Amino acid sequence: MFRPDLAVKHLRRCDERCLDCARHEVEPGDDITWISCQIFRKFMIIRTPKQSEHARAKNFVDSIDGCSIDASIPDCNDPERFRRTLVAESRDQIVGVGAISCNWLHPARLTLDVFVAPDDRREGIGTALLDQLVAAIPSGDARSLKAAGWSDDEASVAFWRNHRFTPIMRTDIGTLDDTQASSIATIEVIPDGIAIVSGEQIPLSDSLWDDIAHLHERIYRANHEWSPPRSIDLSLARRIFLDPDDLIPDVQLVAMRNGAPFAVASLRALTSDGACELGWAGGNPGSGEEGFRAARMLVARCLTLARERGWTVDFEADRSDPVLRGVVEEWSLTDHRIWVNYSRGEP
Repeated sequence: MFRPDLAVKHLRRCDERCLDCARHEVEPGDDITWISCQIFRKFMIIRTPKQSEHARAKNFVDSIDGCSIDASIPDCNDPERFRRTLVAESRDQIVGVGAISCNWLHPARLTLDVFVAPDDRREGIGTALLDQLVAAIPSGDARSLKAAGWSDDEASVAFWRNHRFTPIMRTDIGTLDDTQASSIATIEVIPDGIAIVSGEQIPLSDSLWDDIAHLHERIYRANHEWSPPRSIDLSLARRIFLDPDDLIPDVQLVAMRNGAPFAVASLRALTSDGACELGWAGGNPGSGEEGFRAARMLVARCLTLARERGWTVDFEADRSDPVLRGVVEEWSLTDHRIWVNYSRGEP
């Protein structure tokens, strides 16, 4: 039986390039396998994090770029909430952390996270964590695996490639440079039959908010065919897409046609003063280019309002998003980075 609290892996994997290593010593025990390389007399323990060291694990996580693992979340066997978290310890220090979990909104794949301290990379720690996390998947769970990392992190790119993960989506992240003149539909005339309203013009009790939530859900689903979301009912859609703590009412823009929402775009509040985020944007998925054009017009209005108010606009968009992808093509991003999603074991 797998014992993550006792499993011990070697610190460095030897291969044909390790010419100075004459032999390997393997000493099996009841619950421990100790594999040592003759020239690297080191060992590493992979185990579940102890409750008393959550703060230490958090300090490690905070020190690694792109790492957001919360080691304090308890393990769970429920398939819809499955989770395992492991830490790698060497020399009484946490040198790596990994987790495998079911994303509540995108449950079709199990999400893997593996991070190793920069000074301890290329010594087999990441592979050992990955192997033990995959071994922890319940028997019969045949879901494929998903991982992610920055495109400019050469170690991350090499790690996932070496373990047979292939890129499935890239996400552009940065801050929109509003010092440039924008040509994103700013001069487009509102098409006949379309009226633009803002969230502050719609009473909170109006059932129109339900229609707006449904449209957001349809847009989100259409843009995430690469990572299908779970079924989203009305209550959940309103919590995800129309959280009142997240909205800026007068910059929640809706294009209306025949009394129903046809396209949406918005700016979302962030914690720092003078900063916002370009929120979900899109048109009725069944309307094709007409819906995209209306959504691009709304996005242009949102960005114009942000520029007039002196706000900085943070940006994050998958390249599968036909509307926000156009923003990247028209505006340059400062602090531009690309987040890459990988998958392994696709049917």
